[in-house]
Amino acid sequence: MSRNKFLAAIAGLLALPAAAAAQPKDRCEERLNFENIEIGLVIDEMASRTGRKFLVDPRVTGNVTVKSGAEGGLCREEAWELFLAALRVNGFTATPITADTFKIVPAQIGAREAGPVNESNGSGFATQIIRLDHVNAQEAASSITQIIGETGLVSSVSSTNSLIVVDTPDNIERIRQIVARVDRDSSVVETFSLHNSSAAEAAAAVNALARQATEEGAAASAARVQTTPIASSNRLLVRARPEMMSRVRAIIAELDAVGAAGASLAVVQLAHADAETMVKLLGNLAEATAPAPDAEAAANLAGIAQERPRLSAYPPTNSIIIYGDAETQRTMKSVITQLDVRREQVLVEAIIVEVSDGTARQLGVNYFAADRNGERVLFSSNTFGDAERQLLSDAGRGLLESDPAKQEDLAQDALDSLLGLSGFSFGGAATFGSGKIFGAILTAIKEDDQSRVLSFPSVVTLDNEPATLSVGQEIPITTGETVGDDFTNTFRTVSREEVGIILKVTPHINRGGTITLKIDQESSNVAGQIIDTSTDLITNKRAITTTSVVDNGDILVIGGLVDQSEEQAASKTPVLGDAPLIGNLFRSSSRAKTNRNLMVFIRPTIIGTRQAARVVTDRKLDFISGQIAVASKGRAPDLRARIAEVTGAMAEAPPLRDEAAPALAPPTDAAPGADTARETAARPVEPKPAALSAADAAFAPTPLAGGAPDAEQSEPTLSSVFHGAHLGSYRSRASAAAGWRELRENWPLELDALSAKAARFNDPARGAFERL
Repeated sequence: MSRNKFLAAIAGLLALPAAAAAQPKDRCEERLNFENIEIGLVIDEMASRTGRKFLVDPRVTGNVTVKSGAEGGLCREEAWELFLAALRVNGFTATPITADTFKIVPAQIGAREAGPVNESNGSGFATQIIRLDHVNAQEAASSITQIIGETGLVSSVSSTNSLIVVDTPDNIERIRQIVARVDRDSSVVETFSLHNSSAAEAAAAVNALARQATEEGAAASAARVQTTPIASSNRLLVRARPEMMSRVRAIIAELDAVGAAGASLAVVQLAHADAETMVKLLGNLAEATAPAPDAEAAANLAGIAQERPRLSAYPPTNSIIIYGDAETQRTMKSVITQLDVRREQVLVEAIIVEVSDGTARQLGVNYFAADRNGERVLFSSNTFGDAERQLLSDAGRGLLESDPAKQEDLAQDALDSLLGLSGFSFGGAATFGSGKIFGAILTAIKEDDQSRVLSFPSVVTLDNEPATLSVGQEIPITTGETVGDDFTNTFRTVSREEVGIILKVTPHINRGGTITLKIDQESSNVAGQIIDTSTDLITNKRAITTTSVVDNGDILVIGGLVDQSEEQAASKTPVLGDAPLIGNLFRSSSRAKTNRNLMVFIRPTIIGTRQAARVVTDRKLDFISGQIAVASKGRAPDLRARIAEVTGAMAEAPPLRDEAAPALAPPTDAAPGADTARETAARPVEPKPAALSAADAAFAPTPLAGGAPDAEQSEPTLSSVFHGAHLGSYRSRASAAAGWRELRENWPLELDALSAKAARFNDPARGAFERL
């Protein structure tokens, strides 16, 4: 460098601090005009102007030329960028160490000493991580290497499919834009409908093909295949690059064609449905939906005999054997999967009541006359109905004067027969001289029949399965009779007909908890023979056939079948009974009129779980236990213990019922805050009427009609005989009260005017509980 140029450069450098001091800071009036100046002097000048610190690598040597122009100025950051550009032009770069400390090194090693990730910090190099969504990172790295600067670096991370790029910020931004345009999803999606192969098997084959292509050296992104089998429609959803999709399309077509060529056996074991019923359904389905092969499959199946699918049931294991092609087996298995489910059950409880209004009247005169003549006794009598025993006994008593013991027996027999008469009776007997006896009784009877419960059956049946409740008998009915030419060798055909109470119910569970009931109710009885000499019988029959919808647990009432009957009968003494006036003394007449209305109360309850079935069983056991306890006056053994002893089931008592009722006030006989679980087994103290809690009030007797009795009125006299039934066990008196309220709401007529009591018991195994 000539001596004049060197002096001019020194003068220019000496003038820069003075100019900077004279000008305000960052007024964009900086000027960088260096021509062939040693790079160390330029670095010193930039350190002075910007306040940054520099560590200069010994390999950084040479002269630089920087010109910002004579007109206009640069801002401080613009001057800094111009300085960095001058370094890059000369093969150097500034690598940040801290925020204001930089290392100036040759560009060849600057990329390996770049600053923080994703930040340039104004340095010459920056590090950027670029994540790829669709393009393979290794392929992208090999492509970017061709366009990155000589001093830049690029690396791929397969685990995250990312790129690490180290280069100048400008070059990194250019690379980002290029990658954004390249990293796009070019794969296509196709749906394949399989007719003879399984979608799952085809998916496995396609995935194996993709893995094999990758192992053979194909690009990972090009060989990447995503498969989704759809079993319900036997379709395969495939996503792949176009070049890979063509291979997938070919292999799927080949697999589907091969699957149509042969038939095989498959065994399906049913869990809930009946195999024989399912075979009938599937057989009809196979005949109606047998698919015809398409053109491609038909070409592949040329010369192969097509066989119809065959199905067979194996009842011992409740299994179905399917013989057919893959498509047929897939269709059958899909149908079986949807139909072979656990079906809900329905408990059908019924109460069959006959509401009758019957009146019977009878009026007649009975007499007896006898005369003793030595050892012979002549007598005459006119008796009807129950008075016969009394008259004969009274007559015998008069004739046996010499046997007081027999007289006493006959007198007791006469008294018993009189007490057995219904209605009004009046009469007398007398003994006349010479052993003559005469007696007569006038009877007048009127009887009224009331309602009665004919039956209260219950049955559990599956959804859509008919259930029959039958209480009656089978009687022979003549259906035909054939005689020979000489009226001999009579041949008679007879059938059996059920008479009694027959209830047929078919429940269907709807959505929302409702139940559709198809009901056939029949009540029949034998009325008698057509004529006295005939064996043909007359049967009275009342039937109801209806379909209705009932909510789960509600009660349905059907009825209105009224049977009206009127019977008249007369008994008389021949000739004398027809005599005018006095004929009334020798005959008896009766008349009965009955109106009967048959009503059926039906309550269906859905049993969908094991717990629901256990609750129903416990309720029935409690009811039967109560009936047995009442009938045996508490001397019968516990029913649960007897069942456990015989069958080994239900050895443990059921859990106490949970408190479903809202919180009620504690019983008045318990201390505040006391733990009711530690109460003794002693009978609780009866609270005063004025201090009844909400739980105790539920057990108060139902008031009689007409309002509450007067305060001074004495309590009614109770019978010394007490009848009770154990309704259930509860954890507290509040839950027992809620249970009693629920019972009275469900059965208001049956529990009217009845009261309940709750007593606390301590059981070593179950703890303390309230027994209702």
